[in-house]
Amino acid sequence: MDREVGDSLIFILVETRTKVSYNHLMNTREEFTLSVGSSVTGADLSIKGYRFNSGVGPKIYIQGGTHGGEVTFLIFKLLNDFLSNNTKWQGSVTLVPIANPFSWNQRVHYTTVGKFNFYDGKDWNRAFPGNKEESTAERWADVIFQEASKHDFVIDLHTSRLSLPFMIISREDLVDEMLRSGILPTYLASKMDKNFPLPDAIDNISKKGITIECGSHDSMDTKNAQKCFEAILNLLRINGVLKDGESLPETSTAFYFKKYDSYFSPESGFVEYIHPLGQQLEKGETLYRVNITKNLGEVLEIKARENCIIMKYQPTHIATVGDEVVSVVNLSDITKKVG
Repeated sequence: MDREVGDSLIFILVETRTKVSYNHLMNTREEFTLSVGSSVTGADLSIKGYRFNSGVGPKIYIQGGTHGGEVTFLIFKLLNDFLSNNTKWQGSVTLVPIANPFSWNQRVHYTTVGKFNFYDGKDWNRAFPGNKEESTAERWADVIFQEASKHDFVIDLHTSRLSLPFMIISREDLVDEMLRSGILPTYLASKMDKNFPLPDAIDNISKKGITIECGSHDSMDTKNAQKCFEAILNLLRINGVLKDGESLPETSTAFYFKKYDSYFSPESGFVEYIHPLGQQLEKGETLYRVNITKNLGEVLEIKARENCIIMKYQPTHIATVGDEVVSVVNLSDITKKVG
């Protein structure tokens, strides 16, 4: 008889903690683990977390690694170093760098294929708030949600194809706060009515959740990591975690938009990307080229339909007819801008 993957796993919420007190002030760094089950071999599957706590103040939860292959670890290293070596913060900041052991174990050759659950094909980040009695994904999501929901503000870190860093919100009342961070573009995504990502599930219990797409998949880009780290520091300042007097990153240009304009491959072939991400193009400029495989030597030049900024490329040069190749933001769709 076929069995649900979750039926062969034992899910018990177990937290183990190690507390380390700093020599300065009363700030502490606490390590903890959350058990999310066991493998068929009997090995424990758990999540490692770090909680920085001054005892009083706002509670912030920052998570990465929901999808295997989405590398945001450098940002957590920067946050760990900052919180460990600075005294001018208050409240509680919880860091969970690699939140999903199931998705990170989905390996094919050199690639971690961790966006969708291999068992049922569903997005790992569409199982919140979770259910400890149902599927593997929902049992895992329940453990994560129970931890995240103890906090006032949840920041969920992801990556997106080959892309620039940007923020995603589903509540328009957060637009001004995100733009005040002054670092990253902000995208308003439609709020889902079921199968929630973590920030939407957090919003649904009257707390605050956002996503930061931190750049490209499977990348250790130090520039993007630094940019996202600086945006998070500014959000910590805005939310009362960083005290007055702490040196903070300067704001730069950020903008707000509600939709992308996507370009699809008109034929199967091999794509040439001829502009860097973030390039601003005028209407009629060549956006990318497709080398058509059914006719050696034929090349199609795809033109920009409007004045735009290049935000995402597909993470491959191989295109089947109809593949979404490039996503841009048309300048006419930018409704707010700072910096």
